[in-house]
Amino acid sequence: MTPFHRLFHPMLLLPGVLLLLLSGPLAAEATTPAPTAPDSVAPSDSPGEATSAPANTNVSDLIPDAADLDNLLKPRITTLGLDDPARTPVTLDEVLKRVKERNLTIQQIEADMRQAEAQLRKTRSMLVPTITASLNYTLLDRADVLDTSNMMSGIPEGLLPESDPIVIRHKHDLGGVLQAQMPLINFALWKGIRTARSGVAVTESAVEQVRYALCYGTAQAFYMAIMARAMIELQEEQIRSTAYQLEVATRREATGAGLRIDVLRANTLLEQTRQALDDAYLSLDTACDALAVLMGDTGLPMPAAPDVPQDPDAQAATDWRDGDPVQRPDLDTLRSSRDLAKDQVRGAQFSLLPSVNGVWRGTHQFTEMSAMGDQTRSRWSIMLMLDIPLFNWSSYENVRVQRAALEKADLQLQDAEQNAAQEIRQARRNYESALRELDTSQVQVALAREALLIATKSYESGAATSLDVTDARRVSFSAEVGQLAAALKVRLSLLALWQATGEEPTRLLQLAQK
Repeated sequence: MTPFHRLFHPMLLLPGVLLLLLSGPLAAEATTPAPTAPDSVAPSDSPGEATSAPANTNVSDLIPDAADLDNLLKPRITTLGLDDPARTPVTLDEVLKRVKERNLTIQQIEADMRQAEAQLRKTRSMLVPTITASLNYTLLDRADVLDTSNMMSGIPEGLLPESDPIVIRHKHDLGGVLQAQMPLINFALWKGIRTARSGVAVTESAVEQVRYALCYGTAQAFYMAIMARAMIELQEEQIRSTAYQLEVATRREATGAGLRIDVLRANTLLEQTRQALDDAYLSLDTACDALAVLMGDTGLPMPAAPDVPQDPDAQAATDWRDGDPVQRPDLDTLRSSRDLAKDQVRGAQFSLLPSVNGVWRGTHQFTEMSAMGDQTRSRWSIMLMLDIPLFNWSSYENVRVQRAALEKADLQLQDAEQNAAQEIRQARRNYESALRELDTSQVQVALAREALLIATKSYESGAATSLDVTDARRVSFSAEVGQLAAALKVRLSLLALWQATGEEPTRLLQLAQK
């Protein structure tokens, strides 16, 4: 019995969500807070207003009006906004509670638990006496009668008294039987009760294993949704910055200090950024949809924490040392399965032992009694029945089958314990690598932002081209996305480390508060 194999594992959704999260934005450009335009740029009342625009140039068709910036920040696809009331804001604590209460996978495994408990009660009931009642009716074609006159032939008449024929069996016969039977000595049955208890323990471990995996999978989906929301905010800032770049390029072209290709390039970047924003909203819907399935909700929830998760406390990861036994639900399930296999071996062996049953039997005759025998209508009796299995080749083969199953269960447990130790070591290395990657990404973001600021100011003053700004923007945006991905990787790798070492899911709330 492996109910965990029927688990809808949420980790299967995470790679696809991460791919949607990062694939669209990586094709767009970098973002930075829009710098203040220097005094050298000719002022104008609106970005599209020009005093000396080249011939055949309709600048207002190339750039958005400042009043329409909010429209640029809205997705052009059918999706729910960040502040849409249809999105229910939820915290990680609320999400975990709903998963435990509503998740269909947990409800299915709990049904298996109730079934195992019912099987245990059924096995115990075999120790309770069984009482049966039966009613027997027989109709004969004629009554069985013994004529004594034929037996007295040869004896002078008058020496014997006259007698009626003796009825041995009447034509109508109706009788009832009441019987109670109870096992007095039955080693196989006693061992069967212990085996049923082991089955309940296996199911309990499987239930805990499912809950454990779902809690960690839900936390991963929760942080994926947070990162998707942070990516939307990053793309919105990218649109503001690109719109500002387009405004500067348009003003420079209008005053004759810039080229038209700069305007076209900035406008193209703006369209690419808007497409990236649409992709970011789709990534958020995908992450929230996966979270809703785990929670058993029909709507799309919104993670309540808007901030990008930062570096958690590295010392709080785990105190597990190599060589220590690993305690976690999946290994507990395998240990319970091994104990169940041991009980099944002993049960197969005990089936070869004798058993003793006690029987009480009571009878009552409803119709007329026969003329011969005791005339008491109600009788009872007590019997002891000894059942000795002398030869049953199938029972011997069953013992061998159960021993092979025990050997397999023991090997599976040893293999799982070895893999768990290796998994913990690898998870710890992944976590340490993620921490270093996050530190590196933070340095790269600081350097890229400074380079973008220098390129932007140089372009505004005429010391650089728009291509320099575009390249700096691309590098800066890639660094921003890399920092988001690194922050997410730190959280997920820490969750994987806790899950590998068997940390309680309540530890997740400590991570959410950081």
